[in-house]
Amino acid sequence: MRQRAGALYIQDHKLFLICEGRQGFYWTPGGGLENGETFEQALERELKEELNAALLSAELYIRMEDATADEEVCYFLVDMSVPEVLPNDTTCYWYGQDDHQANTVQISQRVYKTVFPKLIADGLI
Repeated sequence: MRQRAGALYIQDHKLFLICEGRQGFYWTPGGGLENGETFEQALERELKEELNAALLSAELYIRMEDATADEEVCYFLVDMSVPEVLPNDTTCYWYGQDDHQANTVQISQRVYKTVFPKLIADGLI
């Protein structure tokens, strides 16, 4: 089972999501663990690689197994420095409750079905 770390960066009750290139949907920043890394180390490395962002703090929010993707994922509530200009072909979107209800912005199904509803239920979004 692959292991992955994801960043939940929230401001003004909206979740920061990214899309690289022509993927066609948005997801949380983060990625897979490399050999010997902890979830936090992978998160810090991935934020630097994907966004040139520095991880300032991380608190484990939810750990889940996604049988469909054969992944164990740890999502962290984070504070991070986000550059004004994102690298390469990366775009961002601040996703809120209105977006979730309208379902007009394509996002990761794991975030749409599990993570975002929990953020709403916990009063974070």
